[in-house]
Amino acid sequence: MTTFTVLENNIVIDASRLNYNGAGAGLTSNPYSLNASEASFFDTKIDIAAQSSGDVTYTFRMSDSAGESDETSITISVTSIPLTLGFDAANGGLSADATLASPSAFKVELVATKGGSPLNTLTVLEDGTEVDAGRVRFGLIDDLSQATYFDLNPFLLVNDEKDSFVWFVWVDSHTDGTKAYTYRVTDESGSSEELTLNISIAVGTPVAELTGKLLLNASGPVGTGGINLLTGDGTGSDVSDGGHIKDEGIDLSQPVAQNWKKQISGVGNNILRTPGVDFPVDDFAAVQFSEEIQVAFENGDDVTIADVAVGDRFLVQLTTGEYVLVLVTNIEETVDDNGDYYELSIKY
Repeated sequence: MTTFTVLENNIVIDASRLNYNGAGAGLTSNPYSLNASEASFFDTKIDIAAQSSGDVTYTFRMSDSAGESDETSITISVTSIPLTLGFDAANGGLSADATLASPSAFKVELVATKGGSPLNTLTVLEDGTEVDAGRVRFGLIDDLSQATYFDLNPFLLVNDEKDSFVWFVWVDSHTDGTKAYTYRVTDESGSSEELTLNISIAVGTPVAELTGKLLLNASGPVGTGGINLLTGDGTGSDVSDGGHIKDEGIDLSQPVAQNWKKQISGVGNNILRTPGVDFPVDDFAAVQFSEEIQVAFENGDDVTIADVAVGDRFLVQLTTGEYVLVLVTNIEETVDDNGDYYELSIKY
């Protein structure tokens, strides 16, 4: 006798899966060349790392120097343990079909655990087609601003992710209609589990838009310093004047040429906010529906008094129920009087 070989479904097994007589996996080659003392009588214990799942036939073949061989086989069955994939809605992630008020990044929280084989990839699909990786972000914490974009889709899992992961996943939605978004996790054996949500974009109320409207320095003439955001008309800065936001006037401790504060606030119970990190979809010009402004306001940050610069955007909830988006398009600042003003574009 000269060589001994172990095969799996008639394919020679990698030696790293074989351990002869407890010496250690991979220390003996496969096929194994018998030494002189084993040439006439071979008696050994072999430990084999089994397949991850399913039925496999293992064959043990002995060959001699004359080219003759004999073999015996056994079939080993390993119960397949499926991987698991689920949605967790505890942190606000979607777990059922939903309608978005406007195109936006929507969030799910995925919980995946391996079965009999390590996890391999996470794929996000839209109507059965892989979503562009630049539209998918993920993170361990519920914070879109700190999320990481997929480098590829399918996304390759590594290290501890191959055992399990709990991820927040954001997808930049389509722009209209309804599409099916599928989250598919595949393991190294090729098994997969998937979850699907139907995401619809609401048909919104077209915005009204005002441009070139002025909000004047509150320390200017009487009756100035505020603005009605529904008409664009200038008002005084008191609640009774009918304005919705107002200028904060001047700082008398500063030189006349530099004393305009360039700050605004909400009038009375009109609420002023700045946009959150997930706004806008494509900035001020892309906002088409009133519902988009409401969503942006709900995800915005409260501010009592806000500094103002060209390009700043503000969100206002009026006491009458409307939601307003304001863009600062220009600032005119005078050096010898209080004729300063902001030029605004407004959508509601």
